Formats: sequence, structure tokens, C-alpha cells
Amino acid sequence: ADLSANAGTTQDINITLLDGSSNPVSGTSASLSANVSGVTFADQTPQTNSSGIATTTVTLPENKQPVQINVSAGSFNASATGTAQNNVSVSAGNPTALQFASDSRSLPANQENVSVNVDAIDEFGNINTSNNAGSVTLTSSDTNVFDFDGSESANNSVADGTAEFNVDVGASGTATLTATVANSDINNTSAEFS
Repeated sequence: ADLSANAGTTQDINITLLDGSSNPVSGTSASLSANVSGVTFADQTPQTNSSGIATTTVTLPENKQPVQINVSAGSFNASATGTAQNNVSVSAGNPTALQFASDSRSLPANQENVSVNVDAIDEFGNINTSNNAGSVTLTSSDTNVFDFDGSESANNSVADGTAEFNVDVGASGTATLTATVANSDINNTSAEFS
């Protein structure tokens, strides 16, 4: 059965081996593989028990991506038949930090409504599009350089992992933009922009 799990998490998996008459096959190694890097198995070749079940633990990659786990045993190869594959939808974990969406820290001078976005990310840097981080406040350290319709700060809700802000850029200069959220489980961020 297909499943969903967060990036970087560990999941227990059971593999059931049956013969052509649907009887359990015991004492046989099941070989596990994945279609992407970053997937690890506690035991990549677990042995089946008397009930034909082999158990191991899989650690999913830190990146949000689809993962396919394949099982082979004896002459049976899931990659060729497609009947012993498990698709895992790896998604971002709960937000643990805010980050500016762009690495660029340069904004055009003397322009209004310049877009600055703040992302809610998990511990591995994946944008969490499903878990609302709440309302983000973006504050400027110098309103002569950056302001929000004449104010020092603006509040916006996170939607699909991102809080979008329109910044009014005044004269050339440098100021710090600080993004904060009222959730102690999420680290705030700040950066110097010019």
C-alpha cells in the first residue's frame, strides 16, 4: 500500500512473501532498494519469519520527493513486475524556521511594492506547503530604506508555505528585514538588504 511520510523520518516496513499457492515463504531474504538516493534500510536483506514476514526500518531522504521502494526475493524482482513496489510520498515536516525565499539581498531603489517572500521550512529546508505557520511579521530596521505603506512592519499569513510581502524601497541604503512568527517551535530570521 502506498503511504505518506515526512522527510528524514524513519518508518517500519513489513514484507510478506507468499508462494504461488498463497502460502508463507519462511527463511528467505527479501532484498530492498529505492529509486532515489538518501533512502537507507536498517537491514537491506531481512529474512522472512515462519509467517513469511520480513521486517525492517527505512529512513526516508531529507528532500521532499516521491520515493519508490522495491522488493526482490529469489527469482522475483519487483522492478521488472511492478507488483511489489511501494510508493512513498515524502513531504516536508512541521515548520521549524523561517527563511527568505530568495538568496538575493538587493532590492531596486525608489520602487513601491517590491516582492519579498518568507518561507516556512522544515528542519531540512523543505518548504512546508501543508502546515500553516500562522501570521508572519516582517519588520524594517530603517523606514528611510524600506517600509510597508509608510509603516515599519507588515503582517501576512503563510499560504502554501510562503508569506508574501510588498516592500516600498526608498533611497539607496542598507537595512535589516526581520521575519518573526508567534510560534516558539519556529525560528525567526533576519537579513541585511540593500
